[in-house]
Amino acid sequence: MKAMLWIKALRKEISYQIMGMCLVRFINQEVKKYIDQVNVYRTERADIIFVNKRGEQIAIEVETGTEATKNSKKSYYDDKFAKRKEEYGDRCYIFLVTTRLQYSYLRHKLPLLFRLQIQNFIQSQFSDKHNSTIAQDLDSINQE
Repeated sequence: MKAMLWIKALRKEISYQIMGMCLVRFINQEVKKYIDQVNVYRTERADIIFVNKRGEQIAIEVETGTEATKNSKKSYYDDKFAKRKEEYGDRCYIFLVTTRLQYSYLRHKLPLLFRLQIQNFIQSQFSDKHNSTIAQDLDSINQE
């Protein structure tokens, strides 16, 4: 019985990992429409890092939200996003697969991105807009 529960949990975890990898690949392809140099990482650093038109380094963390609400993982996420905020400031974005997850990530005080916003977000990064304006625009949309 315990083995079956473990297998079900493992299947779910693997499917979220695959979804995360697919989303990283999708975002990577979107950024490559504008610039060739896109860095993709699996650990330690942000998932996607690129330099926008204004020469600012932009970081995107792709989150599937699998364990963001578990107490055992909260300190992990707190540390992770504190490091990202220290390193990138408002140039680090948290990409979430669904708006239902936003309340689990708001406490990190980093701009949130959602699936339907990603293409416009990347296009804006390669326009004449400042990153701070792009982040403010996202915040106002996400609060509506």
